[in-house]
Amino acid sequence: MNRLSAVFGRVHFSVPIGDLTALYNLFLFESLSFSDFQRGEEAADFWVLATDARRLQKAAACRGIRIKKLEGKGLPALVLTYRRRPGLILGGLAAVCILIASTFFVWDLRIVGNERIPTERIEAILSENGLSIGTPIKRIHAGELENRVLISTDEISWISVNLHGTVAQVQVTEAIPVPAEESKNPANLVAAVDGQIEVIELYRGKSTVKPGQAVRAGELLVSGISDNRNGGFFYTRASGKVLARTTHEFSVEVPFVTTEERVVEEGIAEISLNFFSGKAKIYKRTGKNEEGCAIIETKRGLDVLGLAKLPLSLSVFRFRRSELAEVARDERQVLELAYAELAGRIKEALAEAELLKKEVLTEWTDTGVKLTCRVECIEDIAKQVEFEILP
Repeated sequence: MNRLSAVFGRVHFSVPIGDLTALYNLFLFESLSFSDFQRGEEAADFWVLATDARRLQKAAACRGIRIKKLEGKGLPALVLTYRRRPGLILGGLAAVCILIASTFFVWDLRIVGNERIPTERIEAILSENGLSIGTPIKRIHAGELENRVLISTDEISWISVNLHGTVAQVQVTEAIPVPAEESKNPANLVAAVDGQIEVIELYRGKSTVKPGQAVRAGELLVSGISDNRNGGFFYTRASGKVLARTTHEFSVEVPFVTTEERVVEEGIAEISLNFFSGKAKIYKRTGKNEEGCAIIETKRGLDVLGLAKLPLSLSVFRFRRSELAEVARDERQVLELAYAELAGRIKEALAEAELLKKEVLTEWTDTGVKLTCRVECIEDIAKQVEFEILP
């Protein structure tokens, strides 16, 4: 059924085979049209526009053609069916008006090309520059919008905005972060921790230590002052790696009894229906105060059977009230927590080191457990320290 038939409606008729020739002549004489003609053994079925149905029935009666009305479809038939329920008709008309009016606004933003920048961040940048769900389409000038976005942020190096009906297709190219320029001030390499030198990878500067030598934290490893051929010296920024065998100790204590936050009450505080940029509350919790509670918002978009995204969404605000309470843990639990915390601290402190040996001492007390860990590893102990050139 095309749009014309949907608006004006159409009517389904049948006619006996014996009257079919007379019906054809009637259509020609009255300049009427029909569609979806189907011929059976005893009768034929066809459809005509509802605006021509009354004239067809009157002309057929005058010529003795036995046509029979079967059903009607389209808006007129729908109104006739629900004429005793005006609320449904008014609601339907209101929905049609809203849908027609909404075609003048942006329904959806589709952002592509971003990998490092979250989509929510790009949506916020676009909103600050005049493009968001609910923006009137006539106000959007793609060229001006693109320029405003590029001027307002260093995170995007290129952007293209294209409108496809009520959908704004936004393609972005993220800016490549510019690495910080290395300082050109002269510097030495000194030992960050105690260790025994294993390998020296020198890029610039003059080494003052050798493999196998033990050094203390703060001791000079590579000097930024070098001799030149004229008997003088020159300054440089020492650079390189000094791999050394080092030893680190970590200590972790976990008690049997701890204080944790426990949820004592939670539920829905408010539900709002969002239409474009507008918001309407459809539920509000009454009688109790949410002061001091954590409020968590969950936003969910609405669509039509998963086929079309609508400018509608539900915002559900949940409250959660908690209080501090003492929690007792057994030996297995505190030991698992202690080892997990120890592993995390070692990983954080020695992320780039090569672990050689690890020894763990477990000590139980009346209040909990204590782990003492000794780790041997190979790591880069060189730390760049700038120095001032005196006049």
